[in-house]
Amino acid sequence: MKMNKNTLSTIQEDSLKWARWIALYEAINMIADNAERRGVAFHKKLKPIAINKYIESTQDMYLRKIMEQEYNFNFYFDDKD
Repeated sequence: MKMNKNTLSTIQEDSLKWARWIALYEAINMIADNAERRGVAFHKKLKPIAINKYIESTQDMYLRKIMEQEYNFNFYFDDKD
């Protein structure tokens, strides 16, 4: 698939938004499962900083999956920025 830079940038931005939402969804599900197992109220287990750290640590994995599955695009990250 041939794309110009603007199209690729838009796809990456949109995919990153989806990746962050998926990571948030997964974080909330893990918290809910943990709270249910321990018999603790869900709202007492919410820790926004920990949730944000989880999202930051997993969003690249979800972005890579989205780009590969939806756009058949192998997406590799480098830390040279």
